[in-house]
Amino acid sequence: MKAPEKEFTKPQDVRPYAPVPGHKLSQDPQLSAAERARLERLPYPEQAREEELEGRVILLLEIDYKGRVVSVRVLKDPGAGLGVAAAAALKRARFVPAMVDGEAVDARLHYQYDFVLEG
Repeated sequence: MKAPEKEFTKPQDVRPYAPVPGHKLSQDPQLSAAERARLERLPYPEQAREEELEGRVILLLEIDYKGRVVSVRVLKDPGAGLGVAAAAALKRARFVPAMVDGEAVDARLHYQYDFVLEG
């Protein structure tokens, strides 16, 4: 059995996830330079490499007010594991949160990841 959590969120600090429409954002969610660099080194899926498949994966991300990715949905997937690899990598990404009038808010973001074979 797992030990109980030592830290928890106070009930009054819990807020429901409610993404703000993009046209109301003062600032879109953004990746830090370090996070972009990590995503550039994403391993190429072996099946796609064997098939010499390149392509663009388009994802719909839901990002909370702390910059955590809470949901990833693949909208366009060229196949051979590219969509799965991109979704898995983005689930672990941390963003600078979206802002409205200086306050961090939940947001949705379309994100594209291009897989290109080297050499």
